[in-house]
Amino acid sequence: MITTRPAVPGDVATIAGIVDRAYWMYLPRMEREPAPMGDDYASLVAEGRVAVAVDGDIVGAIVRWVVDGDMYVDNIAVEPAAHGRGVGNMLLEHTADEARRNGCERMWLYTNAVMKENIGFYERRGFVQYDRRIDEGYDRIFFERAL
Repeated sequence: MITTRPAVPGDVATIAGIVDRAYWMYLPRMEREPAPMGDDYASLVAEGRVAVAVDGDIVGAIVRWVVDGDMYVDNIAVEPAAHGRGVGNMLLEHTADEARRNGCERMWLYTNAVMKENIGFYERRGFVQYDRRIDEGYDRIFFERAL
């Protein structure tokens, strides 16, 4: 059974490894490394911005925090061997519940336009595209979902 919990400092190396493995497939499509591969997970965990999905071992992570009253999802990464088991969806719904508890009425996120698999993933979970632009040098598609 997969459960979620806040990440702790001892999880940082595992989270970084999952992110690298989850985003590795996109490297041939991009001119530079996906932004989440360079994030400081020790700081993000210390700030309470990361939750993990656990099924014996950690199989996924989500980085999220409240921005101007809305829940911003910075990154979702699932261990490739755990794809298709609902880990990403569980992490998103865990975050939606957390957002509601914090009084948020909206979740938002973006994905790189070359990560076409993510576009359908988010649309199937009720997210709608509201913007597309070059942001920090990446072609990003922005999505939102009312809570």
